This record gives sequence, C-alpha cells and structure tokens, in this order.
Amino acid sequence: MFCGITNLIVRHMHLKRGWSLLLAVILVFGIVTGAFMLVAPSVSDQFSQMLNPVPQGLKKVQDWLNQYSWGDKLVQQVPDRVSKLMPAQK
Repeated sequence: MFCGITNLIVRHMHLKRGWSLLLAVILVFGIVTGAFMLVAPSVSDQFSQMLNPVPQGLKKVQDWLNQYSWGDKLVQQVPDRVSKLMPAQK
C-alpha cells in the first residue's frame, strides 16, 4: 500500500523516494487518525446509551425470577457486586 502511494507521490510531486515514502506514511496515518477522531465521539455516545438501560433490564430479570421459588434462590446466590465474580488479580 505504501509503495503504491509512494510511486504516485514520486510521479506527481517529483520528490525522492525516501521523502515520498515518509509523506505516504504520514498521509495514511493522518487519514486513519482523522477518521478515528470523527467516529470516536459517535461510538462513545452509542456506548453510553447502550449502558443506560442495562441496570433496568437486570432489575426486570430479577423481579421476574423472584416470582418463582427457584428463581428467588438463584437471585440470592448471585453476589451483590459483579466484582465478586471476577478472580482476584495478583
């Protein structure tokens, strides 16, 4: 990919191959960085919107399980904090 862009730069701008390669690398990484900066806020907003209904959904599942004796026992066995489910880090 870089060779193709470098060849185009050499042909059109008449720069040496080394400088053209450097320019091609900067150009590609600049485009990737720019695209990331444009997309990141949207992805962040979507992620936060996705996390908002999770506690409500868990509460509904818990209420549904509490209607049954087996579900009530299951709910009592689940730790209050999710961090208790994670193994201890060394």
